[in-house]
Amino acid sequence: MWKEKELVLAELFPPRVLADYQYMKASECLTQTLNPLLRQHYSIDKILYRIGKFLLKFVK
Repeated sequence: MWKEKELVLAELFPPRVLADYQYMKASECLTQTLNPLLRQHYSIDKILYRIGKFLLKFVK
């Protein structure tokens, strides 16, 4: 099933788009597993968003 998915993606998308997809897929962070819980507590979600946005300034 996974092999077929990769083949279909390779047929539909150019290599550069696939490379970006693989990069984003590999860079998923652990906080995404907390997403449903964070959505229940908007203030925490908002604070973490601001912290993440601030930290991303240093990565660029």
